[in-house]
Amino acid sequence: IGNRSNTTIIFEVPNGLDTNHYMAIWDIIYEQYCYFTPVSLSYAFSQSGFNVYDLTEEFRGQFLCIEVSPRNSLEAATNSLTDEVQKITYDIDAFATEFWSKVTGWQHELEKNLVQGQRVVVWGAGSKGVTFLNILKTQSQIDYVVDINPRKQGMYVAGTGQRIVSPKFLQDYQPDVVLIMNSIYKNEIQQTLTRLGLNPELRSV
Repeated sequence: IGNRSNTTIIFEVPNGLDTNHYMAIWDIIYEQYCYFTPVSLSYAFSQSGFNVYDLTEEFRGQFLCIEVSPRNSLEAATNSLTDEVQKITYDIDAFATEFWSKVTGWQHELEKNLVQGQRVVVWGAGSKGVTFLNILKTQSQIDYVVDINPRKQGMYVAGTGQRIVSPKFLQDYQPDVVLIMNSIYKNEIQQTLTRLGLNPELRSV
């Protein structure tokens, strides 16, 4: 930026508060090694010499978008921000326990599906789906992952090896359960399945 103090800057990052509140643990991926909440993102920019003009939660709260510009002086952030950052630590403390509780819960669910002979597919071969499959080690319980991106279809999930297929493939496979990796797309997925003449159980992961 240099001395261009009238420059407006916009950043968009995953919303760590959303991840924590909804235990969206499949969003925790190695490429994303730093997670911000609305307060900590404002704090970081304020401490670094920026004025925060706007901060919004986008994509149903899954992402944070912040608009800032440089300040002329590097005054410290307000004490109120410091206090709010401290409060977040109490929520984070319980995260590890809840993380493993959710993993164990889904392991039991998939084992039950396997015993009952139900066919389960994952819908979404992005980072959420890949993380879900690898954390749960699902090679023996899930054979296919559905994705609408034709560039992914025919490929395989890194780590666990499930084949990535198109929605139309399900007409032949006839799944009993579809696991939705991002609930934002639930209605869209339901409409697609209906058009294909399918009526499996839908579960948001």
